[in-house]
Amino acid sequence: MKHIYNNIKSKFVSVNNLNIHYLESGYKNHTKKPCIIMLHGFPELSFSFRKIIYNLSKHGFYIIAPDQRGYGLTTGWEKDINNLQKFNLTSLAEDIFQLSNSLCKHNKPILLGHDFGSTVASYCSLLYPDRFSSLITMSTPFAGPPNSSYLKYNKSKSINAINTHLNNLSPKKKHYQHYFSSVEANNDIMNCQQGIKAFFKQYFYYKSADWKNNRPFSLTDWFSKELIKIPNYYIMDYYKSMPQVVENILPNNYKLSPSNWITDSDINVYCSHFENTQFQGALNWYKAMSDQSQIDHIIKLQLPDKIYIPSLFIAGKKDWGVYQKPNEFNIMKKHTMINMLSTNLIEGAGHWVQQEKPKEVTDLILRFYNYCKQYERC
Repeated sequence: MKHIYNNIKSKFVSVNNLNIHYLESGYKNHTKKPCIIMLHGFPELSFSFRKIIYNLSKHGFYIIAPDQRGYGLTTGWEKDINNLQKFNLTSLAEDIFQLSNSLCKHNKPILLGHDFGSTVASYCSLLYPDRFSSLITMSTPFAGPPNSSYLKYNKSKSINAINTHLNNLSPKKKHYQHYFSSVEANNDIMNCQQGIKAFFKQYFYYKSADWKNNRPFSLTDWFSKELIKIPNYYIMDYYKSMPQVVENILPNNYKLSPSNWITDSDINVYCSHFENTQFQGALNWYKAMSDQSQIDHIIKLQLPDKIYIPSLFIAGKKDWGVYQKPNEFNIMKKHTMINMLSTNLIEGAGHWVQQEKPKEVTDLILRFYNYCKQYERC
């Protein structure tokens, strides 16, 4: 156990056949405090919440942020690297359910997820509705599981089908989730020409508010000619890997100083972890999400199409992640999240909203919690 950032501790717990590494803050008298469990996305770590962990623990919260299956210092998943069932959304949700039972027995925690972590948090809310008090999703809207009455599973709108349509364009394109599901993606990133550190700098920059051409807007529908309006970190050039897509994006004068939202030492943290684990465990999330047998598994569960616990959505105003799946943002607001307090698009932030604008994110979370507490909903 050690301190890694502003009184945040690094710890481990064994649950669900994993030795889960997590960051913790606010442990003193934690049984009397509201608990927030924070779930990161790709290609991030629990470390991505470092700024808001510190901010929220100062306001009396007990914070738990795990490195999820396939990521960071969490171990035990390596033996299952070729078993997609261990990386599907129900398995990822079970990890968090068991983690919450182990570390937060005293009350119902608030779930917070960013990017792919938003999807995991949403599935936790569907699978274990009595375990969590409320839900905060960031950057990735959740419009319901495949059997939702408002988003029925439709093979013409699956990632694989959309990718086929993109392949037929001229010039040919491909969907980033299909690429991340591919055999070559891990090797492409690990052995990219620019090196992993440069890749992280470029990828983080490209999807942040620092890249001035991030000006997202709603798309009309799942048509390939609509999707190609999205930047090529989502709708990729067919013959390029992700490192090749991002390698020339950084301006010559772009430097990571201590005043930036992300620093050179922050990038080093990401590099050191992924150089150790590589990316395949994380990429397996995408493989499982696009695998038909794993999709069928979720359909057979006949999960509810609505989430009833209080919810909040936060994203950067310059984040294409809000709109990359046409209509899902509106479906989430109108149909899926029955008790959604508000949706908030923060000025001056892109996809990495909790890192780019931690104060604004913290303020929204505090307002949400105080509202729930006032009306006895959290």
